[in-house]
Amino acid sequence: MSDIQRRLTVSDFMVPFLWRAGAACVSNNSSQWLISNFGQFSALVPLNQLISLNPQFNPMSSLLYLSPEQLVGLMFDDVPGLPEKSVVISAVFDHLTASPQRERIVSTLPIMVESSKMRNVSCASYQIIFHRLDHLMVSVLVDLESVIVRTKSALLQNVPQGCVSSSRQCGVTSVNETSVCGSVNSSVVSAYLGSSHDGGRLCEFSITQYACAELTDLSSQHLATVLSCGLNGNENVSEETWKLLTQKVNPVLGPALDLLAHTRLNKSRPAVSFLNVIGEVTLSSFSSTNLRDDLFVQRWFDFRLRPFLPYASETFLSCLSTRDFSCDTYRSVVGSLSQSFGVMSTDTQANIYVDFIKVFLSQNSTAGCVDVSQSSSDWLISSFGRFSVFTTVTDLQTLNPSFNVLDTLSLLSLRQLVEVSSTPGLLSSTAAVNNLLLYVPDTQFTEFFSSLSDTLQTQGVVLPSPVQEAVLQQVLSCVWPQVLKLDVQSEVNQWFDLRLVQYLPLLTSQFIAPDVMLNASCLSFKKFVSVMANYNYTAAEFSPSDIYSTILVYLNTSSDSTPKCYNTSNPDLSSTAWFADYISVFLSFVTLDDLLQFGSIQPFLVNLENLQLFGQTSVPDDVMEYYVTLLFEANPSFSAYYLPLKFLCLAPASSFLQLSLEQLKNISSSVHQNCTDVLPDVSAALASNAGDLTVSAIEALGQSSTGLSTAQISGAGGNLLLNTLSVLSLVQGWNLDQAMMIIQTLLSSGAYQITHADSLQKLGSLIIGVQSSIIRVISGEIFLEAVKSELFVTNIISAPVIVQQTIVSQIIAVNSSSDAIITNVPDAMATEIPRVFLLDVSQSSSAVQTVNRKKWKHEQAVLIFETVAALFSNPDDVSFQVLQGFTCSRIQSFSTSKVLSLIRGCRRRVNQTLVLQESQLSCMYHYIKSADLAAFSQYPAEVLIYYNYSMIDRSQCRSYFSSLGAANFSVLSSTLSFKKQALFNNARGCLGISGVRISRDQLDVLGNMCCFLSGEYIQSSDPYVLEKLKPCVDLSAEQISALESVLLGGNTSYGPSDSWNRTTLDSLDPLPLYLTANIWSKFSQVNKQRFLKTFIRDLRKNDKASEMKILNMMNEVNKISRVKIKRSAETACTAGQILQAQVYSDMFPFAYDVTQFNACLSVQTLKDNLEAVTDRVYDRSYQRIILDKLNQAYPGGLSDEVLQVLGSASRVATPDDVRKWNVTKIDTLSSLMNQRNGDWDPEMVQLLVSKYLSVNGNALGSNELNVLGGTNLCALNSSVLKNITAASVERASALSLTSCSSEKKTILFSIAQNAFNTKNTRSTNTISITTYQMLQNYLGGADVAFIRALVNSSVNMDVLTFMSLKQSVINVLIVSEVKSLLGVNVADLKTYESAAQIQEWIRLQRQVDLDTLQIGLTGGTNSSVTESTVSTTTTASSTKAPSAQTSTTAAGSRVWSPVCLQLLLLAVTTTTLQLLH
Repeated sequence: MSDIQRRLTVSDFMVPFLWRAGAACVSNNSSQWLISNFGQFSALVPLNQLISLNPQFNPMSSLLYLSPEQLVGLMFDDVPGLPEKSVVISAVFDHLTASPQRERIVSTLPIMVESSKMRNVSCASYQIIFHRLDHLMVSVLVDLESVIVRTKSALLQNVPQGCVSSSRQCGVTSVNETSVCGSVNSSVVSAYLGSSHDGGRLCEFSITQYACAELTDLSSQHLATVLSCGLNGNENVSEETWKLLTQKVNPVLGPALDLLAHTRLNKSRPAVSFLNVIGEVTLSSFSSTNLRDDLFVQRWFDFRLRPFLPYASETFLSCLSTRDFSCDTYRSVVGSLSQSFGVMSTDTQANIYVDFIKVFLSQNSTAGCVDVSQSSSDWLISSFGRFSVFTTVTDLQTLNPSFNVLDTLSLLSLRQLVEVSSTPGLLSSTAAVNNLLLYVPDTQFTEFFSSLSDTLQTQGVVLPSPVQEAVLQQVLSCVWPQVLKLDVQSEVNQWFDLRLVQYLPLLTSQFIAPDVMLNASCLSFKKFVSVMANYNYTAAEFSPSDIYSTILVYLNTSSDSTPKCYNTSNPDLSSTAWFADYISVFLSFVTLDDLLQFGSIQPFLVNLENLQLFGQTSVPDDVMEYYVTLLFEANPSFSAYYLPLKFLCLAPASSFLQLSLEQLKNISSSVHQNCTDVLPDVSAALASNAGDLTVSAIEALGQSSTGLSTAQISGAGGNLLLNTLSVLSLVQGWNLDQAMMIIQTLLSSGAYQITHADSLQKLGSLIIGVQSSIIRVISGEIFLEAVKSELFVTNIISAPVIVQQTIVSQIIAVNSSSDAIITNVPDAMATEIPRVFLLDVSQSSSAVQTVNRKKWKHEQAVLIFETVAALFSNPDDVSFQVLQGFTCSRIQSFSTSKVLSLIRGCRRRVNQTLVLQESQLSCMYHYIKSADLAAFSQYPAEVLIYYNYSMIDRSQCRSYFSSLGAANFSVLSSTLSFKKQALFNNARGCLGISGVRISRDQLDVLGNMCCFLSGEYIQSSDPYVLEKLKPCVDLSAEQISALESVLLGGNTSYGPSDSWNRTTLDSLDPLPLYLTANIWSKFSQVNKQRFLKTFIRDLRKNDKASEMKILNMMNEVNKISRVKIKRSAETACTAGQILQAQVYSDMFPFAYDVTQFNACLSVQTLKDNLEAVTDRVYDRSYQRIILDKLNQAYPGGLSDEVLQVLGSASRVATPDDVRKWNVTKIDTLSSLMNQRNGDWDPEMVQLLVSKYLSVNGNALGSNELNVLGGTNLCALNSSVLKNITAASVERASALSLTSCSSEKKTILFSIAQNAFNTKNTRSTNTISITTYQMLQNYLGGADVAFIRALVNSSVNMDVLTFMSLKQSVINVLIVSEVKSLLGVNVADLKTYESAAQIQEWIRLQRQVDLDTLQIGLTGGTNSSVTESTVSTTTTASSTKAPSAQTSTTAAGSRVWSPVCLQLLLLAVTTTTLQLLH
């Protein structure tokens, strides 16, 4: 409630109500009435109004419940029914002095000052107030002295003119003897005294009777007896009566008091009153001479008044201060009073200082009784006696300007030492501080420091740095250990929040050191951590990390698994906010190892303060992951709704279930704003909360709409999807079945139509769900407009390839000229441009620049390479997309320097590496070897693989192998795989590797060559070898076994196996992909699960490993953790139902064995989330279950839409399964033939294609050929292949026919020749390079005539293409023809001479002809064999390829095949017969 609201409550409700109630609410118990009717609002009601509401209200009895404003009003305002002001003011000050003193004084005095400015306060009231402030000064703690001093100074500004703060007048008691004695029988006293008596009856008469009698006959001895009886009696005698008596006995009072000098009186009103009267009557009768006579004064104060001095009242002392003592006689009086100090009450002691000593010394005439010959100590002792404890340093300096407080430290009280320490200027050095602290008793050090801290804080004083440091060192060294041991929360708070505040900035390392803090109580340590969390470390000699080190040591001293400072049976230590209490912001320094040492933190996991702390503090990822994992292991149902934002990114999918729509909105928004990568299962869990979709639900889900099931989507209806299209179209990562369902629902409902570019673009990421059949009916002009949007193109790239190809076809249909096509087709989609449309690209600068920035396939790049390369002088300006088309066929028009420049352009650029083929690399080497062989780093590292090592200077061999180490050795064909061992052998010699041990330095030089080290080398080499194995594309079983041996040896950077954890697995990445159960068994289940979740996600997201590799890895993992369950059709689901969220998990289905997978996966879940399942399940047994369940779901056969997302699960289908499939669309055939999903048996390919072709209108067009590729195309029957048209082949991609039979190759070559011969620009006897490259993939089916035409065409055929030719064709080519055919690549015949095709050809050639090649080929026929023999052999070879091949022995001699031998014998026989005839 605001202040205005509180005041309105009083004025508009309470007061009016009480006015109406009248007497019904009135009570004579003022306090009770105030509390009952106003409660906490009483402070807002003026006193006069309170009295008006309740005439019986007595504020004097309710001081405890009055506000500071109301208390000041009592003193200053005219409130009816109150006693005189002096009484009221005294009562208020008595109230202020009572506990809680500090709060009352601090809150009331400032209001008193402000009120005095606005009120007409009398001088008398001011004098009373000043008098009470003086008394208050000596009773408060040092820290409040400044408050009182400031109050007095402020009030003095407001006193009436001429009014002094103290009247310094001795009061006069009026005496009316008639009034006193009117009813008193005093004659009996007079008669008795006038008679002869022994004094025995003196005590029978009252003091009043004596006061009213004639006492001329009363002797001093008898007076002493009377006083002794009266002072110790119970008679109630007024001060007026005592004065009357004293006036009558004054002449003999002195001698009488001599007789009482040794009497011990009890404090009683008679004693106080009698001393007051003596001061008024007797002392006033002394002359100045008497008062300045030291012996006279001593007689009276040391002797006669001694029994009375312990009870000296303010009245007596005020009167005494007015007497004309000299400084010497004053000191005698002080000495006399000091003698009674021990029997005085504290109030009396304080009164003597305030009302006598201070007043007397403050007089101008006394000037503090300062004697220049006296030291400050002597002056203090003689002028203040034992009452010096009540003075202040300020007062001492005021009374004695030359007072040196440092000379009097031994005489000062603890309170005064605090004042000295807190007063600026009094202490200026470390020595001064150390000297002062010598006088603080050890037992009072804590009290001293507490008071000093309070004073500094209240007064806002900042001591000089040397003083602060000295005080800190001295005081904290005593106080700090005691503070740390405090075990009461309120005391701990008092010290840290108040007393230590001024000194905490000066803490040094020694105070926060672990060995010091170990002695702290839990409560003190918790407070210490809290204070340090807000500490200013700018000038500190320690840092937050030092504080954390101390925390770590302190918290790691628990004797059991229970964390230190946690005890459920102790209320002070039962808080589960343990991290917030004992680690606080220093959590940023915690490591996972630290966390594990704290003990069982399970009780603290769900505490919201701890969660908030983790959410606000930057902690290592593994710490957060560990905390979150434990949290959900212990509390599986804990809702993500209560997690801090940071934890949302780590929370399991299960925590996002069962959210309300409102919670879904908040959580989904937070997840996508704060998490860079939202896991698919989290999105699925969020989506499952939506149930039946609404606009609000989809808007709330946003990007997490990727977790929707197809059932949810189809149930939404077209209109709802249309209303949320702006959201859905921006979602990235749709599964194909989801996108297809959205598009299908939109189009079939009529809610949406694709009629223009804008309607295409609005689909956004959903474009992937548009079938190619729809694409084909959309005008190319619409696509031309649509692809102007970069976002549209980006979305299209995510669509199936068949969709991209169809869009490109539609664009080409608009304008089929090459230049128009490269302009119209987006750069990222250029890979789908049929090769035939690239043949006529102009050589204009603009066209070439356009080509250079596009993305190309290798088969396209070879066609455009020459045109682009010719335009650029700087090879680095040529894109890698174009440079991948480098071939020896296309560089013939370039100079050698130009070629070398282009080769240099192919080297690695920043983070880009150009993937080159073996034929390209060997071609490059032929140009490099005639130039600078030693420029190893200037060329692609892979070229170095093909170097002739014998040509390398041995002084440069280390540099060679260092550069070679960066190469990708997977480029080597199987024919040349022997080079790996040869290269390694050469490297051993160069690097001086002896035996099987390789040093770290040598491993660095070898680089990627380490990928083909044998197990023996791996086990024997420096453990650093593990790091060199990480980049390897694959590892053999032998290598895996060896690296595991190295790991288990414990000498690697990963340490012994018993120290392995999640971090170890992270550091090993990607080697865990190959590890066997031998290694996985060394990791805890928790560590494995945490690692694998992110590891598998990364492998899939970045396409780092095939699914089969991931599956093999998980099989190894599960050898350890999976419980084998006997498979049974009746087995119930015990591992948990597989629902929407589970199927999207990166760990799915690894938590289920085959039996549980079958039992827990319902048909409905599979139907609704099909692609999510098939995209994650690669085990054949599991995939069979998927197909079985789909057959249950679709007894009439699987539809195109289902088949398109079946993925690799399609490969477990049987012919009977396939016969029921509906393969009607090119999209379906494309998906089924995707080679990433595995190979098909030829029978299955034939069956699938026949089902497709059986649909009216379907044929093997260019798109179908692209879909089938080479392998699947070769599986078709020859009769089917013959139906392929030349037009289809012309627009198809380059098809790989390596798996085709010779017959099928011939058929396909014939079709291709018809398709591309029209592109031949040369005479009929030669073939253009363009035609050659267009037909290159089909040459395995070419006849001799076509190849001989190539011989004369300078195509520089590479040897791998040469080896792909029919063996019969190869065999008929003579050496000169092969030389012309291969051109610059002819030397590669030597490189590949071990290949069977080359060997057979060599054997059929004359050695003398082979020698003309000058490349060292051997194995040809010797020169004695005649031409006719060769001719005969050639004819035979051209007719039929030999059925067996020759081989070479280790010595290099030929071993002839039987067929060849027969042919040779036949030739020899024929020649012999001719000679005979």
